[in-house]
Amino acid sequence: MDYRIHRSKDELTSTGYMEIGPGKYSGVHWQDGFLFVWGDAFSMAEGIVAKHFPDYDHFAMNDIPKAIGERIIANWLEVGRGLSSMSPEEALFELNLNASHSGRLHDEVAAHGADIEEMIRTLATECAGFYEKDDWVCILGM
Repeated sequence: MDYRIHRSKDELTSTGYMEIGPGKYSGVHWQDGFLFVWGDAFSMAEGIVAKHFPDYDHFAMNDIPKAIGERIIANWLEVGRGLSSMSPEEALFELNLNASHSGRLHDEVAAHGADIEEMIRTLATECAGFYEKDDWVCILGM
């Protein structure tokens, strides 16, 4: 799975990416300055989003205010520092994923733990930068 964060729409091979950028959703997709994360890969980070932003919808346009976003960022940083050393049960809990992910999670973390950690840490850093520019971050779903 591709856990890289793309910063240019020219790098994308399809429309199967989540879009993350500063400000509220403007009605425009594939904007310069946004982050693009493969939808399946982002599922490893979005449980933490949903934990702090209960209205989060993977298939919708989500505008996340700064106060909530700061909690998401802190949680991402915490998990992004230790995911590969967690048991599958701990990772499931810390990522706030449901039990249906358990088999896949074990395999994914075993094979790509460092990539997942890097993705989560980079999301945290980049979103913190977005909040320096605006009081909102939008996550545009599939």
